[in-house]
Amino acid sequence: KLGYDPLVDFKPVALVGYTPTLLVVGAGSPIRTLQDLQAAAAKPGGISFASAGTGTSGHLAGELLKSRLGGTMVHIPYKEGSQALTDVMSGQTQFMFYHPLAVLPHIKSGKLRALGTSVMRRSASAPDVPTIAEQLGGDFDLQAWFMLYAPTATPAPVLQALRDAAAAALSNPDIVAKLEAQGLEKSDVPMAGIDKFGQEELAKWSELIRQSGAQAN
Repeated sequence: KLGYDPLVDFKPVALVGYTPTLLVVGAGSPIRTLQDLQAAAAKPGGISFASAGTGTSGHLAGELLKSRLGGTMVHIPYKEGSQALTDVMSGQTQFMFYHPLAVLPHIKSGKLRALGTSVMRRSASAPDVPTIAEQLGGDFDLQAWFMLYAPTATPAPVLQALRDAAAAALSNPDIVAKLEAQGLEKSDVPMAGIDKFGQEELAKWSELIRQSGAQAN
């Protein structure tokens, strides 16, 4: 029950970037491909997947994958992503979606295996990991994104000044490096398209939340 309408009460200033999520399984898991995961989910009892909490991007990515592959995939929400990762590595849960910054060290150390990435293009931080979309031949595309907004009533000259300042900041190599160090990747959505991008993303996530039955605590 928000006190505002995000599409009516705000104007986008700049799309700062996005964070993909990687689909990972424990290194000891017999699941090595999406086809293996689909076959496991089709067995009696199915499988479970972990997330950092109900309604998070990892939870909804798992729900979207379940709708694509079918079978039984039971969501197990955790209070912290690190706890969820620990149980995926030990085999207590079969898989999870999580951001590269958290899972890449475990992939490199041999504790996790990545099966795919959630966005339409491969992650710059994990270019060898194929996208789920290219494996399934569909439009699987989920990303956590970060947008700067201003109130709709902001005067046009002020809004333009904010956009110019944001564009200058996001082209600064030092700032870009700091964002990349935190796992953010540069979006290829042009400035002229960020209004439409926000509308489409809101519709996509709203539908996923409706399908999943996720509720705000």
